[in-house]
Amino acid sequence: MQIHPVPLRRSAALHVVLGLAVLCASCSWYKRSDGLAGITAIPLTPALRLSSSVSTAAVSYQNACGQPASFALAAPLADAVPKKIRRVFTGVSPETGRGSGNAPDGVIEVGLGFKQIDLAITRQQNKKYPVTVTLGVEVTFLGSDGTVLFTKKVQSAGLGEVEVTDKSCDVKGLETVVQEAIDLVTEGMARQLAESIRVREFAERRKAGMSTAAAVAPQPTGSPSAVVVSPRPPDVGDGAGEKPQSSVPLAENQAAVKE
Repeated sequence: MQIHPVPLRRSAALHVVLGLAVLCASCSWYKRSDGLAGITAIPLTPALRLSSSVSTAAVSYQNACGQPASFALAAPLADAVPKKIRRVFTGVSPETGRGSGNAPDGVIEVGLGFKQIDLAITRQQNKKYPVTVTLGVEVTFLGSDGTVLFTKKVQSAGLGEVEVTDKSCDVKGLETVVQEAIDLVTEGMARQLAESIRVREFAERRKAGMSTAAAVAPQPTGSPSAVVVSPRPPDVGDGAGEKPQSSVPLAENQAAVKE
């Protein structure tokens, strides 16, 4: 039986196809990963307190007709914040515990800071436009006696596209990008809480029946007071066994913060 060699061009094309098939296995890199996966829950049940900046939150922008418009943030924030916090604590108390026998393990205060929609619609026509939604939150963990154990500012941006038509002033698809920004910033907020050494030490010492003052460890020096959460996960080539870092010190991203 005579064996015919594969032509060089066909062989090269085959290698390209196989290479693309291998690369396709990592196509999920473009999907945002769960930044809270693998986190060990902190054995505390703190109360959650949302500031008025969250309960009345809205962000302004210009619609397809160039008119002022606003997007309500209060409802999606009020839904996302407790969901993310419940993933890093064993429980969340809906009240501060005043007047009841079961006082919460401290209080988590969350407020909304920087908020902006970057959208430039040049003409009212059937077209898609890029949009960036940037949100910043500030989270503080207070001990049972009001001692500040942890405070941090977190900022993130959702990226995407919106669609407009020549027959309406509505901007379609904005809610998806807003939700992405909310998911990113609340996820980053929760991760910062989960990684706080002082909060975890407070939990351990509270188990031993120690007071808040005794449970507070010295504030570590050099830790950033604010972080910027990246809208995309780190490269696939990160070291094995290492936790993906979804945030970087704000000092390295000063241009991204304007409060």
